[in-house]
Amino acid sequence: MNTLPTADVDASARLHPGAGGETNAAIRINNRSDKIAFFMRVELTKGKDGNEILPITYDDNYVTLFPRESVTIQARYRSARTQGQPVFLRLEGRNVAPEIAAVTALH
Repeated sequence: MNTLPTADVDASARLHPGAGGETNAAIRINNRSDKIAFFMRVELTKGKDGNEILPITYDDNYVTLFPRESVTIQARYRSARTQGQPVFLRLEGRNVAPEIAAVTALH
């Protein structure tokens, strides 16, 4: 595990307003490399370096992607939990560089 080669991944997320004051998010992770991207975890955060929005429900997390594989993770949270701050996506993994990305909000 300590000798896994670094995988090249990118991640993005889009927010969609949901019913009853909820926000739905579609989080896309792409493994662009020919290496396995192991045990990646995503978080939606309040602000660029903020805390994770809690409570939140992800339909999957701690995912492993094989070379050139992609996955979409769905998430749902109460819109008020962002406390008016912009939402960011944080991705970390065993052999991927940490990434923080702005999130696109669709209305």
